[in-house]
Amino acid sequence: MRGTWLASVLTVGGCGGAAQTVPQPTPGTVNAAVTDAPQPRAQPTPTAVAPAGYVRAAVAGVAPDPTGGHLLLLVDEGRQRALPVGIGAAEAMVIDLRLRGERYERPLTHDLLDSILRALGARVVMVQVNKLRSGIFVGSVFVWDGRTTHRLDSRTSDAVCVALGHDAPIFVADAVFEEAGMPVPAGTLPGL
Repeated sequence: MRGTWLASVLTVGGCGGAAQTVPQPTPGTVNAAVTDAPQPRAQPTPTAVAPAGYVRAAVAGVAPDPTGGHLLLLVDEGRQRALPVGIGAAEAMVIDLRLRGERYERPLTHDLLDSILRALGARVVMVQVNKLRSGIFVGSVFVWDGRTTHRLDSRTSDAVCVALGHDAPIFVADAVFEEAGMPVPAGTLPGL
């Protein structure tokens, strides 16, 4: 049944197009008293490389779940496997907006997080979907502060929202695709 659903969503156009860069807000002013302290010299942002056992993935889109929720659809780089991830309505809306290169009229939670990271001079290096534990996808966001890369535990839906907002790559563990992925029917991903 899921394979039929996947084929119908992909061919009917229920998923968004390829990820696009979201227009960035103009940075605001920061209290000078806070920023006057000497800062260590920032190093260039590290280049993201797929860790061993991971493959690069793209967001094929979001669609209503036949059970009443929403699904995020990640597709491996070879477009052979799709990974449906159950997500909340708010995350589905943000992902859909970001895929279309649009913003809500006021900053949503992920927009605020993007603004905070930019104001602090931090960069999102990459995000990962690491494992499936008790039916829940476990993700990570890797943030560079100019000196150190920090690995932050994250829900997969939030990690993907952040990746789309920062044009950061998404890597999924092969083991996750093996456990929860499904084959992509031929010819169903023309726009990716």
